[in-house]
Amino acid sequence: MDDAAGIESLMRHTVRHHFADKLDPDAPAAELAPEFLSAVAAGIADTAGAWMAAGFVHGVLNTDNFNVTGESFDYGPWRFLPQFDTQFTAAYFDHAGRYAYGRQPEASLWAVCRLADCLVPFGGTAPLEAALQDFYPQLESGLQRRLCWRLGVDVPAEEGRAIASVLFTAARTTRTPFAQILHDWYGGTRRRGDYKGEAWRDFAEILGGATRLAQADDAMFDRQTAVALPIERVEALWDPIADSDDWAPLYSAIDEIRQWGAALRGAQDVTGGAAPTTG
Repeated sequence: MDDAAGIESLMRHTVRHHFADKLDPDAPAAELAPEFLSAVAAGIADTAGAWMAAGFVHGVLNTDNFNVTGESFDYGPWRFLPQFDTQFTAAYFDHAGRYAYGRQPEASLWAVCRLADCLVPFGGTAPLEAALQDFYPQLESGLQRRLCWRLGVDVPAEEGRAIASVLFTAARTTRTPFAQILHDWYGGTRRRGDYKGEAWRDFAEILGGATRLAQADDAMFDRQTAVALPIERVEALWDPIADSDDWAPLYSAIDEIRQWGAALRGAQDVTGGAAPTTG
């Protein structure tokens, strides 16, 4: 942080090679710094929103596990939610729940703020703070859009917010497996399962007014169980590899995931839209 010239050189290099379609790498540093921060924040917000929509828990959200283009890495003790639980943690050592599922937006913004600290020499804190004002709205927008895509429906943004809110409330109170909810309600109507209670009735009512995405193949969603990777399944896939170098179950699981992804993407492709990325 004390090497302003070095930081400026690195910022311009990064913009030139990764953000040249959006930013001018030769702009004055005081103008470029908040624009650069905003672009980085948008990518990380989108990634964090994708995790939340997938029920994914990174597990070790240190600042060095993000990069400026929005990707994350070093997943280590990752998990997918078994049930919807904002306090669910992936890392065995995360006793305080610092990187729990529900705290991932906070941890992601914290990482972006550490980048902002490095950019303070170029115009002060006020422009940088302004550049981060949209972080949570961007994250929530990506989350809501992806949830609707996972559910196979198309709704206006306001209804998307309502779907996400009611879904999370119902999932939290009933502790229904998260992936199974999205599987059972794909297409906007309940395909199977016992979803009782006011929250689920509200959820059904909101989805009832949604436009169903066309899709090429319903077969993946007509099956009884969701395509998912709870840790128990991951361990079961690893056991034959460790015991007898048998990779067939893993390859079969990969094929299944690819088929499921193709079915989801097909729902968007035939409507002329683009499926959201996963970060």
